Amino acid sequence: MLNIKELKKLASNLTVLYVEDELSLQESVSVYLSKIFKTVVCASDGLEGLDIYKKNLDKDEKFDIVVTDIEMPKMDGLKMSAAIKELDNNQEIIILSAYTSTEYFTKSIQIGVGGYVIKPMSNEQLSEVLYKISLRISEHKRLIEYESLLENRVKEEVEKNKINQKMLLEQSKMASMGEMLESIAHQWRQPLSVITTAASGIKMQKEYGLLSDEEFEVAVASIINAAMHLSTTIDDFRDFFKADKPNEMFKVSEAYKRARDLLSSKFKNREIETIENIDDVEIYGMVNEFVQVFMNILNNAKDALEEIENQQRLIFLEIKKDENRIVIKIKDNAGGIKEDIIGKIFDSHFTTKKNKDGTGIGLYMTQQIIQEHLKGKLEVRNESYTYENTKYNGALFEITIPLSSIKYKTK
Repeated sequence: MLNIKELKKLASNLTVLYVEDELSLQESVSVYLSKIFKTVVCASDGLEGLDIYKKNLDKDEKFDIVVTDIEMPKMDGLKMSAAIKELDNNQEIIILSAYTSTEYFTKSIQIGVGGYVIKPMSNEQLSEVLYKISLRISEHKRLIEYESLLENRVKEEVEKNKINQKMLLEQSKMASMGEMLESIAHQWRQPLSVITTAASGIKMQKEYGLLSDEEFEVAVASIINAAMHLSTTIDDFRDFFKADKPNEMFKVSEAYKRARDLLSSKFKNREIETIENIDDVEIYGMVNEFVQVFMNILNNAKDALEEIENQQRLIFLEIKKDENRIVIKIKDNAGGIKEDIIGKIFDSHFTTKKNKDGTGIGLYMTQQIIQEHLKGKLEVRNESYTYENTKYNGALFEITIPLSSIKYKTK
């Protein structure tokens, strides 16, 4: 037998709309309901009940349970129940009626009524139905609270993840700074040499009275050109490390060329040749992030190529667009990645460069940029191929970006 205390515990915070046209029954049942539920509101017919229900719904004070008779003036209980279900299909409704016809049972089921109690009824019968409905409501509210808590937790974790990713991206850039400084030194050495040679030359010619106007113009022009080159490289490196650069339309090829130019001195010193096959494709995003993508993959290839000897060192770059995606392929001829680690290279902080100051975040951040910011995919595999009648093995990094996820333009 149902313990009334258990029902009160479940229903103490619930509200009820009770619709009954027989006033003596309405009074007695409402008194009983008031002992169990937090709030009980009464109506004398279906039309009044529906009006009260709508007003409470507008005030965001939804009733937890609607209890109603069937036969009433102005609007019967079934019509009212159907109208309420149209407003809130999850509304719990209990029918109290003397009708035992199959037709009423069938209509009640079709409407979605949760309980049907036959009059005359006892408090025990009503309490049993109220308990089942209250238990269902309690479980539903607990589920909603859990989902809300889970949603908030997910939001918190997403925000934390965004912060962590931003930090990792900055770490990735800082990890590249040593190489950037080396590249600056190499790129500046030649123009600085031109400037000092030209300046000392015209100074010496001036001292000995040998400086002609033509020679002066040539020397000054070479100094200006060298200085312009220095200015351009300053802009390149400044733009690369600039934070919070806005989204914009940019050519994928230009992002690649910026990365290649930043690494050009390293490629030259290690005798690495790049072979390019590029379509002119534009996308919308943060160009610096895409420069970082290319730099991370190219650096990875450079490090692998440093290990090979007595062989031409090659990096192949292909940027293509088909009907629904952009495909970028970067491969080398360094022999490929060992099978026991190829599945781990995109893991955060995984590195094989223990003695080369490897951080293990470059390829991880590359994958995050492609997946999270461009909704694309980054994959790696080993590939055998032939180039100029020579067979090579190497790692192939393939980036695919669906055009549905970006704005694009091609020539």
